Amino acid sequence: QSHLLDLLACARPSSQPCDVCGMPAKRASMGSKAAPKPPAKKQKADPALKQCAEAAKGLRESDLPQDTIRMLSEMLSPALATYKEQRHPFQARIVAMVGDTLAATEVGMKESGEETSKFIADGEEAKVSRLAELVKALEEATAKQEATEQEKRALATSAKAYKAAKEAVEDARESMKAHAQKLKGVSENKDQLRVADSAYVKPLMEGVEDKVAHIEALCEVLKEFGFDVSILVALPNAFAKAPSERGSFDLMVITNLNEEIGKRIASFEATLREADADAAKAQAAIAEAETAFKVAQEKQLASADLFTECRGAQDTAEAQAEESRAAVKEVDKQLAQLIREQAKGEKRLGAFHAGPLAAFLGLRDQEAPPPEPEEAPEEPPAAEEEVPAEDGAEDAAMEVAA
Repeated sequence: QSHLLDLLACARPSSQPCDVCGMPAKRASMGSKAAPKPPAKKQKADPALKQCAEAAKGLRESDLPQDTIRMLSEMLSPALATYKEQRHPFQARIVAMVGDTLAATEVGMKESGEETSKFIADGEEAKVSRLAELVKALEEATAKQEATEQEKRALATSAKAYKAAKEAVEDARESMKAHAQKLKGVSENKDQLRVADSAYVKPLMEGVEDKVAHIEALCEVLKEFGFDVSILVALPNAFAKAPSERGSFDLMVITNLNEEIGKRIASFEATLREADADAAKAQAAIAEAETAFKVAQEKQLASADLFTECRGAQDTAEAQAEESRAAVKEVDKQLAQLIREQAKGEKRLGAFHAGPLAAFLGLRDQEAPPPEPEEAPEEPPAAEEEVPAEDGAEDAAMEVAA
């Protein structure tokens, strides 16, 4: 930096010679106002100056401050445009400094490209790892999904079993209820016949005073129980007579009535005895159905819990797979960005090589061309014949004009 400051000091306008390079600064002429010059003809641009400008562009790729780049660019053109052996030491130092700067810039570009290449290699390795994680996550999600579907089917089966067991319990209870209702009717019928036998038949057989009322009440009961019509027709006449006045037919009617009542009561009692066993079976069926229902219920709850667990594991696995997929996309995105940066860096380095660096190297070591050989002197022209004075004066005037 101290060398650079010394060199830049030479660019300051001053009337004294520079302490570094010894070159006096240019001073504007103080004479009278010069006469206007005729417009100069347009000249072709010097290729060397164009190369100098191209070389100066390379300084913009460096990390030097902008003011330094600007001053170096201004001093570079006159230094590079001068042949190597004709350069002033100050100019040589400027060229060397710019050369070092361009070389460092080239190294920085290459290191940046190598760093980007390393990032790309690391990204490719990370992508392989992320893809492996994604494949594993997808396999896990698939396995969890299959387990969930299996448990879903098991839950449906257990739900059907639960429903069937529940219906079986309800059917058993309804059957038990209907059976109990039926037994209640049988028991009531038996009791009603017993009451009719003791309250109406027995008194009528013995000869009760209020025969008509007893006969009518007995006939109503017998009609309700569906006794034979022949009994109902003959019975009032038989019971209307006094016991001593009854004939054989009357006695037969009364005997048949007693036998029929006895059969019916015996049938009701037999039904009630059988009902006790049936009731025990029905109660056992209810207990069995309730046990099966409880087992089905527990199995359904366990199946539901397992299904919920499998579903949660599936959701977790699918979320992990989605995260892995997003990670792969992110790596792809970063790789694409790095590849673009790499291509951009390579293009930038290629342009730097072909442009500023090539222009600088082409002028840095350029030497002055060897002097052209001197041409042989021309022979004097032959003497011309004398001409009249007037003609000679005219020719001389033309030569002066030419």
